[in-house]
Amino acid sequence: MPLPRPPPGLASSSRAPALFQAPKGTTVATIDWAARIRTYLNKSDAKPDASAGEVLAAIGSAVQAAIENHTSRTFANIEYTEAYDGHDKPVLYLRHAPIVSVSSLSLNGTAYVVGAPAYPAPVAAIVASGEALRLTSGVFACGVGNVLVTYTAGLESTETGQPPEDLVFAGVVWASMIYKDAERVGLTSANKGAAGQLSYTREMPPFVKLALERYRRVVQWT
Repeated sequence: MPLPRPPPGLASSSRAPALFQAPKGTTVATIDWAARIRTYLNKSDAKPDASAGEVLAAIGSAVQAAIENHTSRTFANIEYTEAYDGHDKPVLYLRHAPIVSVSSLSLNGTAYVVGAPAYPAPVAAIVASGEALRLTSGVFACGVGNVLVTYTAGLESTETGQPPEDLVFAGVVWASMIYKDAERVGLTSANKGAAGQLSYTREMPPFVKLALERYRRVVQWT
């Protein structure tokens, strides 16, 4: 049976809210923002000197946070422990995605095996491109906080240890624009004579938004 099409919104089901969550680890993936931004800027007329390393790293980290907030996903793979209300459906969308692995899953105190079938334990699988868990038989029975799950989610590749390159590159370009814009802090526009009025904006550049669109998460209602 096909999964329902999602409306836009917060990344979790309103009928199966996470009652608590305990993230473990950090949201900072192993990206050398200073080096990546410096390399990009060195190809333009804005070549940062050696003393700019801390500033470039700070800008990169801030851009990463903005991208993670915009997409509702983290660059790094992080482990979470959460409790959900059972909702009498076989599919449960988790608060964080994409799901990389599930350490444990229990329903009303009964442990479920996630992955290959293992008799006699019930079985669940990661579905919907890593957005949700589906029981191969039965449903997540109604209850308050009766579904407990510990899982890891994030965009970091288990092979390279890095998030998708197009996502990082979009961040590098945006961070480079912020660095080059430092001399215009506080300005909203400038008169360029015959060229007219030039406006400055500190919002996310349109091309960066476009690059992030494929990673943006939407609600899956279960």
